[in-house]
Amino acid sequence: MKKKILFSLFVLFALFFLVGFAPRFSAPARDNYFYSSGNLYHQHGWPMPNCAAYAWGRIHELTGAPPRVNPGHAKTWYGTGGYAVGSLPALGAVMAWNGGSMGHVAIVEQIHGDGTITVSESHSSGTYFNTARLRVDGSDYVGFQGYIYTVHMPAPQPVAAPAPPAPQPANAVAQAEVAPVVEEVIEEIDSAAIKQKAQAIKNAFPQIAKAQVLAKKAIEPTYSRPNVSDDVYISVNPQEVNIAVNTEEKVIDSQEKEKVIARAGVECCVIGFVLIIWVAGVLIQHKVEVNRIKKAIRQIV
Repeated sequence: MKKKILFSLFVLFALFFLVGFAPRFSAPARDNYFYSSGNLYHQHGWPMPNCAAYAWGRIHELTGAPPRVNPGHAKTWYGTGGYAVGSLPALGAVMAWNGGSMGHVAIVEQIHGDGTITVSESHSSGTYFNTARLRVDGSDYVGFQGYIYTVHMPAPQPVAAPAPPAPQPANAVAQAEVAPVVEEVIEEIDSAAIKQKAQAIKNAFPQIAKAQVLAKKAIEPTYSRPNVSDDVYISVNPQEVNIAVNTEEKVIDSQEKEKVIARAGVECCVIGFVLIIWVAGVLIQHKVEVNRIKKAIRQIV
């Protein structure tokens, strides 16, 4: 009997290492060592049909060592014994649920490409052994906890490569690269134009100030001697001559003031008009030049 058991173990381990994994789709013999005398649950009065007894024996059969999971109800297995756990299926992994009073466990025997897997299991309700095709997310039973990786880890999932950026036209790329430079140049042009306008107005101030001085002098009284001939002062009657001279001086002084004021006013108006025309011409010329440069830069871009 011992020789038969040892031979069976040898065949199983040889098949496992040669093939990588030997799925079970048929019920084990009732006297199979892993599911009977060598089974912890069988030894303590919880033999098959029982999901924990079957899964415990199946792990022992696959790994050659007794499982390290918590030796209680199936709902207490997940996260015990130092096994890795996760949500992806792997061959030989234990699917664990904590629904109901005792939970449930099953063994992954085959993984399909449509989101389903085939498991082997046993039920304490009376089913000694069966296989079932279940969804990967464990939603066929209540309270799915995840997979316990007792034999193999799950295969790495492919990572989707990031989508390449949409191609852009060459001119769009050039515009995107040159746009900041263009804006900076335009700002510098605007700034230079404003400075030139300010300088032009500043240069006009001395002319305006000069016109103001001329106007002020024209308004102030003139104390210079009138342009009168010395013969006027020669008179037989000095008193009459003095009266005549004084009267003539007053008339000439008033006329000179009026002429100076009129001339100064005309000069101020002419100078002011000329300055206004000149400043306006400078501003218009700079505006036209700035717009021409902006348009040329945008056409280039």
